Amino acid sequence: MFLTAKEFCTWCKSAPGTKSEEGRRAHSLLTRLYADALDLDELVKDDPDIESKEAYARASAGPFQYYSSQFDPSEVPPEEHDSGDLADDVADIYSDLSARLALVDSGHMAAAQWEIRISFLTHLGRPASGAIRALYCWYVDAFVASIHIWHVRIRRRGYRS
Repeated sequence: MFLTAKEFCTWCKSAPGTKSEEGRRAHSLLTRLYADALDLDELVKDDPDIESKEAYARASAGPFQYYSSQFDPSEVPPEEHDSGDLADDVADIYSDLSARLALVDSGHMAAAQWEIRISFLTHLGRPASGAIRALYCWYVDAFVASIHIWHVRIRRRGYRS
């Protein structure tokens, strides 16, 4: 978990690449963070609130910023529609993780693990899963579009599928 969290925080502070690279990288890192958080032991501590304009600006370099979601996907039909902000989600996750990584750096591994687990359950799980789904949909749409373009080029050259 801590290696993925450090990798995520490093990515947030690095220079952005292309929109496509940023979308794929954000999707990969958020998915790994989400999976790692599910494996943490259950623990409880306070939750400091730290803002990160740098991470927000970094995430704004991605392929899109806003996405549609519903607050509780178990409600069918949904009673409440919502929208998400990918840059805000990434900035929130960065702020939370960077604060917890300070505990790791000072040798308090169990406390950091506890705080990340509680933060995931009470705050970060929803924005992380919303961002993962939005990035997945973007990635699939881009992939399907690229397949369509490839298929059209093949047909123009006289090849049959």
